[in-house]
Amino acid sequence: MDGELLGLNHSERIEIWASRVEECKSSGLTVKKWCEEYGISPKTYFRWQKIVAETVSKQNAPRFAEIAVQAPTADSQNSVHIPFASCHLHGKILPLCR
Repeated sequence: MDGELLGLNHSERIEIWASRVEECKSSGLTVKKWCEEYGISPKTYFRWQKIVAETVSKQNAPRFAEIAVQAPTADSQNSVHIPFASCHLHGKILPLCR
């Protein structure tokens, strides 16, 4: 069964194993029995289950995006306007405390 994974990149292998883990969980079989039927060692199954879970966790983690803010102009002075997706953010620029 793992021979089909040769030549695939990591994200493609993750997708395949995510579906395998889901298939095992929904099969009603124990992991041991499911692995026997598909010719996979339980050790391999649990390793991939862990990798899939870690990948999902990373994908759901908060992300930050860098934004570029232009220097204030004479008419904007201490405020900033940031276009963002379908809305606009407005804010006040505060001096840095040092």
